[in-house]
Amino acid sequence: ISAINTLVDLYIKANGDLKTISGVDTLGLGNESYAYSSTNNTVVNVTNVTITTNWELIGKSLQNASTVYLKFFLDIPQAQAAGVYNNSIDIKAVRENAAP
Repeated sequence: ISAINTLVDLYIKANGDLKTISGVDTLGLGNESYAYSSTNNTVVNVTNVTITTNWELIGKSLQNASTVYLKFFLDIPQAQAAGVYNNSIDIKAVRENAAP
């Protein structure tokens, strides 16, 4: 994080379910999760959070040169059709206590 003379809040959200390029097959967003930490670059021993399409706070009152480590997980049901699935993840930094 680069924050000069201010503190920063960091947020994350997804744009929706994971879909194949053709859009025929969908993998629900509830199968995608993440873990975050400001101290552990391997992001272990932390709780996985299911990603949503709403802004979720992952870093509060961050100072200049702060770091947030993220690790993403995907749970694929056995019956899911094989293919390449995509979605987008947005990460936004805003001034402390500002809306994302």
